[in-house]
Amino acid sequence: MSPRVSVERRKHPRVRVALDGHWKAESRPGFYHVADLSLGGCFLHAHTQPALGQTGTLTIYFKHDGPMVIDGEVISESREGGFALRFPHLTSSDEFQLGMQLETLKFDEYVDHFPVSAYVWKTPKRPAAAEQPEMKGKRSDVPGKAKTPAGKGSD
Repeated sequence: MSPRVSVERRKHPRVRVALDGHWKAESRPGFYHVADLSLGGCFLHAHTQPALGQTGTLTIYFKHDGPMVIDGEVISESREGGFALRFPHLTSSDEFQLGMQLETLKFDEYVDHFPVSAYVWKTPKRPAAAEQPEMKGKRSDVPGKAKTPAGKGSD
């Protein structure tokens, strides 16, 4: 028996997110958790699911730039609790704005996985005075400078 291979049917790559959203439709409007997002749609965690095919508006509350309102249509339900929306009527302006938000979210997701402390340059500790090599009273060879005893230079 061969393993089952799943085929990705999504037209737009999705980004895992943790955002608040408000779904407003004919029935069951409320606040939900947006779990993933793309230019084509999103998934909302919910205890109750609206009817398949139901249309409404989703307001997504982005961390940096505030809310964005998008028309959506319920296209699937999840047994784990939630439902998927598609965005059938994005204007070019909405698509651009959502695309910019997704790029920011991708970057935030990347940064969250790699703490800033991992990138901070660690300066080696200087040896204590007793551990420092003894200077012989001469300056190091520097082009254009004559070797002179320390503290008696022509500077």
